[in-house]
Amino acid sequence: MIKIQNIYYMLAYAFYQLQQDGIWEGEVEQFENTLDLLGELFYQGLRIQVKQGLKQEYRSKQEVRKEIRGKIHFLETVKRDGFQKQQMVCSYQQMTKNCQHNQIIKTTLKLLLDSPIEQKRKNKLKRLLRYFYEIEYISLEHVQWKKEQKRGSFRYQFLITLCYLIVKGFIQKDEKGNIKFRKFLDEQRMSRLYEKFLLEYYKKEMPMLTVKASQISWVIDEGETFMLPKMQTDIMISNQEKTLIIDAKYYENIFYTRQDFGTKTIHSKHLYQIFTYVKNQDKEQKGNVYGLLLYAKTEEEDT
Repeated sequence: MIKIQNIYYMLAYAFYQLQQDGIWEGEVEQFENTLDLLGELFYQGLRIQVKQGLKQEYRSKQEVRKEIRGKIHFLETVKRDGFQKQQMVCSYQQMTKNCQHNQIIKTTLKLLLDSPIEQKRKNKLKRLLRYFYEIEYISLEHVQWKKEQKRGSFRYQFLITLCYLIVKGFIQKDEKGNIKFRKFLDEQRMSRLYEKFLLEYYKKEMPMLTVKASQISWVIDEGETFMLPKMQTDIMISNQEKTLIIDAKYYENIFYTRQDFGTKTIHSKHLYQIFTYVKNQDKEQKGNVYGLLLYAKTEEEDT
């Protein structure tokens, strides 16, 4: 597991809004687990958003009315004997806070209140719940997270990403459907956070270079490539002369222990992967493309 302090710094680089707002400047060492850290960041980010006002969106509303508003649904009105009752079935656009983003945030807030985070943090979060009185809870099982993380302001994107990390990284259900909480982010979510942190770190710290996550095309003499896997790099750093491809790896245990000799080695598939990236990117065979496997150092590797 990566130290809590380092996870905070990873989040700070991965999400520029965290730096821009100065969302939280406390002592990172006070947190015993990652869920508590994300709970505090969620509170601080939401507190700022509540002060500035929750977002509102236009949503379609249909109701029976005596006064005409928006579009009249004549067939529905006839079915309800509306003309005799002097009532119309109308639909219209209404500005409301009861939108998808706010529903996700409120539902995640409720989950945090039921989680094993510190009670003082729960008390702070509970005070924010009153600002969501007109917003409905929703099921988070079918939320299209990638789509939702790209919508709205940067602050909302940050909050929705925190919701995603909390919901997908910490919550698990048993066979009976009961919710249980992990205290640390699962390996899959940590791996994605590590990749995003590295990409944004190099973008910020090396503005003189081109930094992006590019796809590499297969270099083959003939034939179709549609059956070949996509070569999606984590980070590609380049200038006019050279290119460095970085493959970010996050594993609880970095090394593979050989059964025959008991020695620790790097996973061979990682070497083959970065070698393939370099060879296919160096299409003209100039020798100016380099590869780097970059592993996150975990506390387990110190033992």
